[in-house]
Amino acid sequence: MELTSTPVRIPEEKIRGKARGKGGLIGKVLLWKQPMTLLRLEYLKFYRFAFSYDVTVRVFPAKKRDLTGKIEIITDAMTGKCAVNDIHIDLFETEGRHFMDGRFDMEVPPAMELAEGFAKRIVMRLTKGTPIFGECLEPEYFYRPYYIAYYGDPEDKACRFLHFEADGHTFKR
Repeated sequence: MELTSTPVRIPEEKIRGKARGKGGLIGKVLLWKQPMTLLRLEYLKFYRFAFSYDVTVRVFPAKKRDLTGKIEIITDAMTGKCAVNDIHIDLFETEGRHFMDGRFDMEVPPAMELAEGFAKRIVMRLTKGTPIFGECLEPEYFYRPYYIAYYGDPEDKACRFLHFEADGHTFKR
């Protein structure tokens, strides 16, 4: 499947040790006595939303000031996690496998609601005022590479998995 993706920057050998260790203490507890059966590179879908906003901020008790700006939010289509995009993301066309064929991917309207709520919280923290958002255009979507470690048969419904980022970007909130 042809995908627009970020480049893979972390080799599989680095991730294999983490996957065998089940990611950490919580993974060891949840995946107790389940061996890793498969580790493969798959791609997860992400949305990129750009919002413009206007805010009226009180500088002094009697003075008000209008601020305008833009904020770019990236939303994970599987979990709904959002983050502010403050770097340039390199994208290129690649051949890859979409994780679970997109069964768990979120549609655009709920992802946009999550992104707008997150953007509103961030702008309110920065400006101490309530923002008014303008029209959001149709979002871009792209894929990020992840090494998916399966614990059990990948075709079974009871199979558990852990995903590890393969492009080097961290998803900080």
